[in-house]
Formats: sequence, structure tokens, C-alpha cells
Amino acid sequence: MTIRKDNLIDATFATGALRRLNHMNRIMNRRQQLLQALLTFDEPLNLIAQELAQFEWDHEGEPVLVAPLHIVSILNRFLSNQLNAKQVEEWANMIECREDLDYESENQKQLEQVIYELANYKDEQD
Repeated sequence: MTIRKDNLIDATFATGALRRLNHMNRIMNRRQQLLQALLTFDEPLNLIAQELAQFEWDHEGEPVLVAPLHIVSILNRFLSNQLNAKQVEEWANMIECREDLDYESENQKQLEQVIYELANYKDEQD
């Protein structure tokens, strides 16, 4: 069996393209993991923000969905003193206006409004 030079070039090109595709998949998976960690506030926000800053702002892929459960969970943690008002505000600010996040369609307007209100919280004592 003789290996032709053009076949070798095609195989090399295909291998390189496959490696690039695998690398892009790992990057996209990491982005989605970080967004899930943000929505559930599973990691410190400053660490999530640092890692998310490594990605381009524009996002062409499938967005991660913000669900009512995410907001309810954060508010429950606030009410049980696991989070303070500043942390909730920072969390909502990180979510607001991201292209890689979207809202469940049946509750989109309400979810957007709640995130907006939490992100722009003003303490009446100020």
C-alpha cells in the first residue's frame, strides 16, 4: 500500500481541524459550566467573573437559561442570611444583559424585571 502525499496532507489537515474543534468544544463547555455556577452562585463571584472575562463578550452558541428556580434559590439564601444584599446585587449585575444567558420564554419579562430590580437595588437607608 502506497500512501500518497496528497492523502497525507488531507489527513494532517483533518487531524488539525478535529483538534481545533475539540478545543472549541472544551471552551464552550467551560463557559456553560461557569454560567451555571453563576446562576446557582456555587462559586465566589469574583472567580466566576475572572474566568468569564477570558471569553469574548459576543456569543454565537446556545445560551444558558435563567429559570425562576435560580432567582428563588438566591432569594431564599438571602432570606436565610447565607447571602447579603450586596452579594445578591452583584450576582444580578453579572447576569443582566449577558448574551450567553437567556430567560425561560414563558416567564421572560418577569425574570428580566426581577434581575433588573435586584441589580439596581437601592437601600432606602442610603
